[in-house]
Amino acid sequence: MTFAPSPLDNLRPNPDWAKLPIFDRKGWKRLPFGAFADSVNERVEPANAAEEIYVGLDDLDCGSLHIRRWGKGSDVIGTKLRFRKGDIIFGRRRAYQRKLAVAEMDGICSAECVNENETLFLNI
Repeated sequence: MTFAPSPLDNLRPNPDWAKLPIFDRKGWKRLPFGAFADSVNERVEPANAAEEIYVGLDDLDCGSLHIRRWGKGSDVIGTKLRFRKGDIIFGRRRAYQRKLAVAEMDGICSAECVNENETLFLNI
């Protein structure tokens, strides 16, 4: 059995990629998260948000900036946090999993997540 060559077989890394300005870190400095982001702390009761989008830590995909899954506010109990379109949702628990997304819609998430170091909503 013979396989036809793939067009990807000819791809090679560009040796000049490291010269792009985005990779020049000379002017970079480390800052605490709070220096460029504000923690959003607007609390919502699920009874008042039954039809709203609910995003949990399990709904965030590793290495993706998009939220592809969610539930409804009626699916959960207890006080939640509100996030707005454009907010950054960051999973702090097991941060090595790189669970981070930019909200493309308004919604709510578990308030316990923040207290238990799971998820933090940021508006920058």
